[in-house]
Amino acid sequence: MKVERYLTPFSEKGIGIVGQPVSETCFHRPLRTLLDPFFRNRFVVDGLEETAFTDSSNARGPLAWNHYPEIPPVLAVRLRGPR
Repeated sequence: MKVERYLTPFSEKGIGIVGQPVSETCFHRPLRTLLDPFFRNRFVVDGLEETAFTDSSNARGPLAWNHYPEIPPVLAVRLRGPR
């Protein structure tokens, strides 16, 4: 898996689930773009979780997540607002 661009936001047609009948529009935004509105309003990150999928029962094909146990497909960020 090769990431060729990250910093510039873009959208493109893609497949979200193997076997879906039509493609969908996927939107890429770097973390800075996603979190900046919160930072400008004095929110702070107070929790971060990067979770890998360990259940491979639904894994199919060479790009299935179970082939990449060190690349978490989920990033959860918790923000705390100003008091």
